[in-house]
Order: sequence, then structure tokens, then C-alpha cells
Amino acid sequence: MRSAGPTNLGRNGGSASHTVNEDWPVSLHHSHHAEFVRLGRPASWTGGIPASWATALIDYEGGPLPTSTITRADLRAFCRSPDTTPEACFVACMAWGMMRGKNRRLSWEQRHLWVPIVERLREGGISREAAYALFHEADIPGLRTAFFTKLIFFLRPNPDGYILDQWTAKSVSLLFVPQFITINRDGWVTPANDANVYRRYCEIVEHLAQVGVEDATVIEEKMFAGGRKVQPWRQYVREHWRR
Repeated sequence: MRSAGPTNLGRNGGSASHTVNEDWPVSLHHSHHAEFVRLGRPASWTGGIPASWATALIDYEGGPLPTSTITRADLRAFCRSPDTTPEACFVACMAWGMMRGKNRRLSWEQRHLWVPIVERLREGGISREAAYALFHEADIPGLRTAFFTKLIFFLRPNPDGYILDQWTAKSVSLLFVPQFITINRDGWVTPANDANVYRRYCEIVEHLAQVGVEDATVIEEKMFAGGRKVQPWRQYVREHWRR
């Protein structure tokens, strides 16, 4: 699961050593990063309509839901409102992320497992890696990394727990070596990634923000590169990421 292109350290290679955390040196791949700077743009993702998404849940009683597509800012405001129930927060985040099929049913049936975690996140006072560990250790059917990190991002008071899905994971795997996020042959982020991996991922996002002198949430949006039309950076990742 290596990225294409040079990965040697030193002036003749494609990478240079950068200290993101003293415990683990990583190398920024210069050519891929140059393309990220050139092609990356924040994603105007609005996902699905929460009220419509909930119609597939025969026993939803979580209160009012947005009846149109919502932006990241809209979703965060909805989830941070004290008038919004934990169930409504969950539905809105999953609809925004376009969760489909059996995962919708499976995760909803296990709400007795995630409601307490959702409540804990909204209260605050929990670090991003501790929040990740709660979901990771609960091993909730239908609720994998790409979706529970959306809950971490939108529910905690501090939005520094970034979404880790296949596109942000593949982006980081192109931009930095050695690769440390486990991605399976189908291209999905696997449960093998524990809270320590998530911490490293978040620190990488913040390091890129420092390099680019912009907000870390913008960096994550640029790596996601979603929207109704395929964005240039996502197309670049499709062409260059290798299993």
C-alpha cells in the first residue's frame, strides 16, 4: 500500500525529513505536496438530507431534522445546539456523510452503544484520541472509522478531531512517508488503525496547516476534495495512490 513516486530522504529524492512529532520522524513527499498545493481546494460537500435519510429508520423518534442538504458549518451548529438530541446528531452526521445500505440499519440498531459516547463528546473535556478510542473499542457494527470520526469532528466543542476516511487517508499516504495508516485492498481505512494512529493523523493535518499557513480544517477539506463534481486533488489521488 505504497504511494507512487520517490520516497528517499535527501536532496536527490522526492522527500525531505520533517519533524511533526519528536517520537516519529516522517518525510514530506515534495512532488505530491506541490500538486496538493496546486490542486487542493476546500470541498463544498453537503451530502444527503437528514430528514430523508431517517425515513429508512422505522423507529426514529429523535426529534426534528434538517429538511434540506447542509454544509459543514450548518451541521456543526445543529450538533452543538442543546436542543438537538444525540439521535438527531447521529442521523444528521450519517446523512451528511452519505452512509448507505446495511450500515445504516446496523449502526442504528446499536444506538444503545453510541448514544453514551455521543453524549460524552458533546459535553467536552475529552481529547480527540480518547474520543477515537471510545468508538474503536466499542466496535459498533456498521459504524467504522470514516463515520465515527465525523461524529468526533462535529460533536466535540473543539473541532480538532479531523475526519479520517479513505480520501484523507490516501492523501496522507501520498504526502508523507512512511505510510502509517492501514488501508485495505478495497481502499478503505481498517479497524487496525488505533487511537495512536489517529493522533498521528491529526498531527499530520495540523503540520500541513502550519506549512500552508491556513486552518487545519481547511487542509482536511482539501484532502477530502469531495463535491457533486470530482475535484482535481481527488482525481490526482485516484491516479497516484497505489495499494
